[in-house]
Amino acid sequence: MGKWVAIAMESPRLEQEIKEAQRFIDTVGSHTTPDENMALYGVRDMDSLRTLLKEQMELTLVEQKRLIDSTWLDFLKGGIIASNFGAPQPDTINWYLDDEGDLILDEMKMKGSGDKVRMEITTLTNDTLRLRFNENGYSSTATFVRKK
Repeated sequence: MGKWVAIAMESPRLEQEIKEAQRFIDTVGSHTTPDENMALYGVRDMDSLRTLLKEQMELTLVEQKRLIDSTWLDFLKGGIIASNFGAPQPDTINWYLDDEGDLILDEMKMKGSGDKVRMEITTLTNDTLRLRFNENGYSSTATFVRKK
């Protein structure tokens, strides 16, 4: 019970894709001529393109941090949870533990429509909650701490 705030989000596949994108940004156009760069990327000046791609990557990472910082769960009485996963408005849905001990967030039960999200509880102590879940083909683990 109580309010938990996210402090970290781990997703090995996403982290690997970010590393690959950063490697691409660092090397794009470095082994091709200006004419080949124009044909492949539509620009001759690869330094400017790399700068633009780095800025876009930085914005993506800042947004990812913002989403983590604005994610929280508030377990209320009666199987209700108020939650925010980086959205402009929090949501209230039903929660329960299934037979395997997984946390189920069930919009269908409360609203008659929506999603049913299964999260594996990998750690639960007085002050730490770690949940593993799958979303859009990515396996992620969120770490929460109890808000005092």
